[in-house]
Amino acid sequence: MQIKLNRIGNNGFGKDFKQEQNQNLDTIENAFNNIQIDPSNITFLDRVDALDPQKKIKASALFDTVQTNHFNERTVTNDFYLVEGKPMASPGNCYSDYIQVVPGSDVWATRLLTIDGGGMYDINLNYVQKITGNSSNVLKIPSNIHYIRINISPSISPLSSFMVVYGLTPPSTYRDYHVGKINGLRVDTDHLDGTLLPEQMSDVEILNMFDPTTVAKDTYVTNNGSIIFSSGITLSRYIKVKSGELIGASHKYESQGGYYTSEKKWMKQITLTESETGWFTETVPAGAEFVRVNVLNSALTTYMLTKSSKKPTVYSPYRIRPKWLRNKAEIPIVQPEQLAGIEVLNLFDDSVATKEAISNTGVISPSEIIKLSRLIVVNTGETLGCNYNYAQPGVFLDDEQRWIKKIDFAEVEPGWFATTVPENARYIRVNVVISNIPNYILKKSTVKPKGYVPYGFQIPWAIMTTNKLLGLLVATFGDSITWLDGKTVPEYDNGNAVIKGYQYYMRKAGAIVDNFGHSGATIARSGISGVGCILDDIKAQDVTKYEIITIAGGTNDVGQNVNFGVIGVEEDTNFDETTTFGALRAAIEYIRSKNPKCRIYICTPIRSGRDTRPSAKMEEVSEGIRKIAKMYSCPLIDMLVESGIGKGNYATFLYDLLHPNNDGFQAMGEYFVGQMLAK
Repeated sequence: MQIKLNRIGNNGFGKDFKQEQNQNLDTIENAFNNIQIDPSNITFLDRVDALDPQKKIKASALFDTVQTNHFNERTVTNDFYLVEGKPMASPGNCYSDYIQVVPGSDVWATRLLTIDGGGMYDINLNYVQKITGNSSNVLKIPSNIHYIRINISPSISPLSSFMVVYGLTPPSTYRDYHVGKINGLRVDTDHLDGTLLPEQMSDVEILNMFDPTTVAKDTYVTNNGSIIFSSGITLSRYIKVKSGELIGASHKYESQGGYYTSEKKWMKQITLTESETGWFTETVPAGAEFVRVNVLNSALTTYMLTKSSKKPTVYSPYRIRPKWLRNKAEIPIVQPEQLAGIEVLNLFDDSVATKEAISNTGVISPSEIIKLSRLIVVNTGETLGCNYNYAQPGVFLDDEQRWIKKIDFAEVEPGWFATTVPENARYIRVNVVISNIPNYILKKSTVKPKGYVPYGFQIPWAIMTTNKLLGLLVATFGDSITWLDGKTVPEYDNGNAVIKGYQYYMRKAGAIVDNFGHSGATIARSGISGVGCILDDIKAQDVTKYEIITIAGGTNDVGQNVNFGVIGVEEDTNFDETTTFGALRAAIEYIRSKNPKCRIYICTPIRSGRDTRPSAKMEEVSEGIRKIAKMYSCPLIDMLVESGIGKGNYATFLYDLLHPNNDGFQAMGEYFVGQMLAK
């Protein structure tokens, strides 16, 4: 950056005056000419430590000494006091604009009122607590406070001598607001001192100038410039404009706001007129440098203010888009959903989801019951569908990953909810209740899937013909070990962990699984009160629609001392369904009578570390199950001898010496799927 300033010649004010002013001009010129700025490199100001945490230019980037007085008499609100953070009419008094402070520090003020000294605010300018004087001029800033506003009685403490200073000790003499080392040079706060406004940047597209995080809440400006307290209305910050510019807004009120001079003095009211349906415009009058607008609280998330005569096609939150700044959507991190020629089976990836929740307005907070998805890439006009519609389902984000709006799902068929991606949306993030994760599906479709499939994508040209499970509809019948899939139980990880049963691994292999597990059930119709029967569970379902059915049981037949019965011979047509072997044969014959093409996988039970499941009885029931599977030419899944769960690792794989934990189910599931693919 290079500038050249004209020096003062002979002007009648004397040699000393001329020399002092020319030295000041030398200092200004050297300061600017020593700043090397590459306009294409937006990280420059960060590297030279010229930006504060709010990304505003520091005064120290331009001057050798830091700002001393942080009170600006030009931005006070006259004839009002702050009481519990709200403006209250108080003729002759005033309160300051927001003054940024350092959490945990000390601030000295010319005078702090004893009862209602003003207000303290968090980093988002939300009111936290009032200022109470303590017979001293020093204010202790709590650790959660980033801004203050101070009540002032000008009749006691004139504004022209009022100061707010960082630290415990005031300067020996009064310091004007924003005076640096260059004597007599006053810098306008809205240009160089640290509050460069986004709308002042060149080569940017202004999407929305209204920032709901920097407003004066429950306040509005009247048509004659008075600031009035009114619940339900919000007043914007001073927004920089230029004479002759056109401004447009999405709402029009009886009191729309006003124009201000460069000194932020009231000029005149805003008089927007409707230029097209739902869009109101006006040309900025001569002499106006700022505008403030009134917005109803109910419209804070829909109000738009731009420098355009054209109504936006979709709402955009407060932001600008630098034309020279590469947006985040262009960063070359390719997500699977961006690949062409693939079918998205499920967009929700639990492995990268975090224990957080995002509100309908885009605020992220920690959560113990919800997981938040990664950024999922979407395109305008696409359809999204899912099988859960929460009160806070998730949000759309733009290409800068900024909040646009809540996702509004609508039911398109029972148990399936869909929405269309709005204009300007580039990402979504969805909330999923942790207990729903084993069943949650999110995909780009209005058609409800046949069943749950985990996170994954189908690449047609990469599908192996040996993958027999891909897309097949599977029904699993069994006892509690089958039932546990997708459940939480207090005995396992205090109910915090969702159990991924062996069916999870079938889904990973591409199968669509319906689970009909029945906790406590035996294969036989035992007649014991409260004990279910796997045979009855099979007969209760429509087995004709399944391409694969699995039957896994026997451990409860041992635990309940059920009569195993006899295996019999192939020619038998009548079976004792009160016995284990008779009920298993009856189940197979029932399925074959309804769906003869269905492939039936028969499973022996896993071993148990409990005394109620002695190894000899477990082997006896398993041997009968093996013989029956062979008799009917059903593929056998021999969990008892090949699952990897046995003596020496019960505590590792079984959370209660009977039921598998997630490690145990992984051992079972990988073996199960391997056998299904091989047989």
